[in-house]
Formats: sequence, structure tokens, C-alpha cells
Amino acid sequence: ASINLARGRARSPEMLRRAALSLLVMHATPGAALDPAALRRLLVDFSDWAMGLDVDSDDLRRSTCVGPQPLNASIFINGNLARALLVSSSLTGNQTLENEALRWCDALVKEQAPVLTSQHTAAGYWGVGYPVTGPRGDIYLGDTGSAVTALGMCHRAAAGQPQRRAAY
Repeated sequence: ASINLARGRARSPEMLRRAALSLLVMHATPGAALDPAALRRLLVDFSDWAMGLDVDSDDLRRSTCVGPQPLNASIFINGNLARALLVSSSLTGNQTLENEALRWCDALVKEQAPVLTSQHTAAGYWGVGYPVTGPRGDIYLGDTGSAVTALGMCHRAAAGQPQRRAAY
């Protein structure tokens, strides 16, 4: 069985379940049944909430939903929010969600800090946003990996935008 979503793509209930599983970890009641329609509603509700956070700014402190906290500018939280928005956009056909995620990726690319490698070639890295000891914080590969995964998802989502894809 499959679910026909707004973009006309058929998605199986299992795929929908996997897409929303991370949200369930945060919000589900232990032992609750995994209903595809309920998962889709949960993902849409989460995306609606995330849209109020100014994810595209890569600094949730600008948001009226979140108070000042040191992790508001962390690339792993904001990257995971962007990933959730991309998944929700893919499943619902809501282009606004994809646009917000792509703007976050645009912001991430601009925040790359230049560095010289051991081979004396130009490279770049992202600080994770905490603690602030370097440009935007220290390097943590796990946290940076979450952000770079979002960047890869944005690269795929920006298929018709060659200039944007090149930046990613």
C-alpha cells in the first residue's frame, strides 16, 4: 500500500514512518501505534513550529519562539531543523518549507570559516556555534556532520538551481 501525497509521489507508510521517527522520539507516547496519517500530521505540526524559528537565519535567537540560549546558533540543531523541513516539504509538497531549508543552507555556506590545510591549500570549516572559541565555536565532527548532511539534502533539493547547487 502507498500514500499518494501532494506532489504526486507515492510513499509507503513505512517510508513515512521512518521520516517522522526522530519526531516521535521527542513527542510520542511510549507504546503508541505508528499510524501513517498521525505521523504525517505530527511532521506538519513540527514543520509549522519550526517555520516560526527563523531557521534560515542560523541563529534562533532572532526567533520570538525561543529565548536566548547558547545553542540557538548551533549548526547541528539548525541543520536538523532544515532536514526536517526538507522531508516535510517532500512529503507534503509545501514549497515554503523547502525554501526555508534552502535559505538555511545558503546561510551555512556563507558562515564557512577559511583555514589553511597542512598542505598549505585553502579550505574551510564550520564552528558548531558553541563554545565560542573560534569563528562561531569549536569543531565537533558529529555536529558538523548533521549540518553537512542537511547541506547534501539541500544540494539535491536545489536541482533546478545550478548556481545554488555549486555553492553547496
